[in-house]
Amino acid sequence: MQGNLLAYLVLFTWPLIIFAVYSRRARSHSVARTTAWLMMLSVMFLPSSLAYDPPLLPALDKHRVSFLAIALAVITFHRGDLLKAAPKHMLPRIIFLVLLVGVVRTVQTNGDPLLLSRISLPGLTSHDILSSAIALALDVYLPFAIGQRVFRTEQDLYDLFEVMSTCMLIYAPLMLLEVRLSPQLHRWVYGFHPHDFIQAMREDGYRPVVFMNHGLSVAMWVFSGLCATLALQKAGRTLRITVKQRLMAGVVLMVLTKSWAPTIYAVIASFLIWLMKPKAVVRVVALVSIVVLAYPVARFENLIPAERVVEFVRQYNPDRAQSLEFRFDNESILLARAMERPLHGWGTFGRNLIYSESDGRIISVTDGYWIIMIGAWGYLGFFCFFALMVLPLWRFAWHCRRMSRSEQAAASCLALILALFTFDLLPNSRSDYLSVVYAGILWTVSERFSRRARLSRADRIDQKMAYIDRKRPMARLARSQSRSAVNS
Repeated sequence: MQGNLLAYLVLFTWPLIIFAVYSRRARSHSVARTTAWLMMLSVMFLPSSLAYDPPLLPALDKHRVSFLAIALAVITFHRGDLLKAAPKHMLPRIIFLVLLVGVVRTVQTNGDPLLLSRISLPGLTSHDILSSAIALALDVYLPFAIGQRVFRTEQDLYDLFEVMSTCMLIYAPLMLLEVRLSPQLHRWVYGFHPHDFIQAMREDGYRPVVFMNHGLSVAMWVFSGLCATLALQKAGRTLRITVKQRLMAGVVLMVLTKSWAPTIYAVIASFLIWLMKPKAVVRVVALVSIVVLAYPVARFENLIPAERVVEFVRQYNPDRAQSLEFRFDNESILLARAMERPLHGWGTFGRNLIYSESDGRIISVTDGYWIIMIGAWGYLGFFCFFALMVLPLWRFAWHCRRMSRSEQAAASCLALILALFTFDLLPNSRSDYLSVVYAGILWTVSERFSRRARLSRADRIDQKMAYIDRKRPMARLARSQSRSAVNS
């Protein structure tokens, strides 16, 4: 995509803005709240589908530029505030190192060029190891590490939820404008459309895109903001714009996105957050994680009745059924292509795609992020990436019952958001890296909340025993005598 001068100016001055904000807010505001604002604002307003591609390095888009600048600014201005010993922090590092080893093997097994009738795709060289490793570090490890080390307490989580809810309201007038006039803001400001305009047309109108890359990205943004607002309501937080008003705005915006899947996610998450029964949340999280990891194998073994699913949807919405059938067909041909090199994949340069023999154009569409990972990096890359997304969910499920009620409520909301974002990577691609940040946050707070609850429970027992000793001195004497007898 080619943007105007303003697009490149905004993209490359954003790191300077990040450093300026951190330097001014270093003492007066928490690092978690500042980080949340800067992450959300970069997703909301920086140009999408625009990147600077330096030689020998991966292309730098708004997400990579933003997270790299945030990481450097946090280290510079908040080194003392960082969580130096993140609980079990070595496991995510080991998974990422395995992913990098897989990248090396992918390059080594794809040195052959692909010669097609009309085009030829180059083989991978040692230079691609460095480029791909840096890209995965910026896309996967860095967002996970920021979430893991910056957001640590219950207050940090509610600061994040408040920022998410407020950003949803900030986007509201822009979304209403595009629903009325069609998605034009990105073209008016940055000089180009980030995606095919026809995909913004839905039913008899439009779904908003604003400054994101797709209408689905906006829908998932509203979904997460709505869940965060429900968590604030459940916690009884008082805000300048009341929580009820935010909820009403979120419901209206959710309808205006005209996206079925995020709307269903919002209904499910709202029901679970409102009930807030830990067992129900744990079961949903466990089910989603199992489905995500088992889906590629189930598709390869034809265990999913794709035709029956399409026919069932066709009874209610023929357009959605046609879209679903298109996705299943492309998954099948791309999965067959991936199975030619299943362990390490085909690498970059579009080697995992399907091309026409007559004119060399691409005839496959990669919608789901799971098929992108398997096609490019094989099953090893798929399981490494989704392990970083799923393991925090399992960790939350393990520690949930040992948390306090308030911490349980906050962590449950984050777990639901992460679980549904991860599930959405099956039918759709990834629009931003916030879901990886949520995974890092959940990885840390699950263990920290559980440990703090255990310590506070032990303190309460000690306080109760001390109270009994003060009121009943004879009981204290009898207990001490019994201990002496046991020791002797």
